Amino acid sequence: GGVVELGPVPLRYRLMVGNGLGANLWIGTGDRMYGITNRDCGGASSGGAPDLTQYQTWITNLSKGLGSQVVIIVLETDSIALQTCLSGDTLNARNQALSTATRTIKAANANAKVYLDGGHSAWNSASVQASRMQAAGMQYADGFYTNVSNFQSTANEANYGRSVISALSGLGLAGKRQIIDTSRNGGAAGDWCADDNTDRRIGQYPTLNTGDANIDGYVWVKPPGEADGCSFSAGSFQPALAYSLASSAPNPPSTSPDTPSSPPSSPSSPPSSPSSPPASSSSPPASSSPPPVTGVCSATYAITGSW
Repeated sequence: GGVVELGPVPLRYRLMVGNGLGANLWIGTGDRMYGITNRDCGGASSGGAPDLTQYQTWITNLSKGLGSQVVIIVLETDSIALQTCLSGDTLNARNQALSTATRTIKAANANAKVYLDGGHSAWNSASVQASRMQAAGMQYADGFYTNVSNFQSTANEANYGRSVISALSGLGLAGKRQIIDTSRNGGAAGDWCADDNTDRRIGQYPTLNTGDANIDGYVWVKPPGEADGCSFSAGSFQPALAYSLASSAPNPPSTSPDTPSSPPSSPSSPPSSPSSPPASSSSPPASSSPPPVTGVCSATYAITGSW
């Protein structure tokens, strides 16, 4: 199936309740859309829409629930950096699907900020990744994300991001920016799977105030405690992993990080079912600020279909 999530709560509901860390942009852990056909090239997180026609329908339906607030969309993790299972027509179709998805999201919500898969600093070269993103519709996107579900340091990711931005500019795609997943990069780097490692730590808390003109935000796309698939089922929440990641971590900010006075200037792995928001749910609040937290938040949702 396909998923949209900010941690364990589906997109529309997280948009309504917020979670404190994301302040006005509702990006506590990043809005992640992860349901493309042949997802993860048959790896631990395999699945996705049966075909790209159904994928586009899923994207269209999800886009209808975005409202008009500023939202950050992390579109299809690994869909560009990981292409070993694609070639010829299938690769062209993947690129077209990503390009169409980006345009669909932005047509539905002019304030949506869409970021494409930039891999990470220990994967493809900046020039290769930039070329791939160009083919996948980067001209319609606001930028790219890196380090999702990985452990590369923020400094390494920022350096890599500058190289990618330079390569994109050389392709006529100037003004693109980066967001970095810092959910698990506060400790050791190394192999991608963290299910059996105890030396990983959460990284910088989510914020839009990065102090770097090239970086729109640090976000937690991979929910801390979510398994990678080497020792536990991919996507399952493991309390011991979350506890290990939080060990010796600094306390979170006492107040929500400030948000920019205006949205970034230039243009999201699934529980198992695509769904349109239930008809009975209320619309996201018109105010750009999340409601005050007065206790435990709760949300309900319904599965209306599955692949």
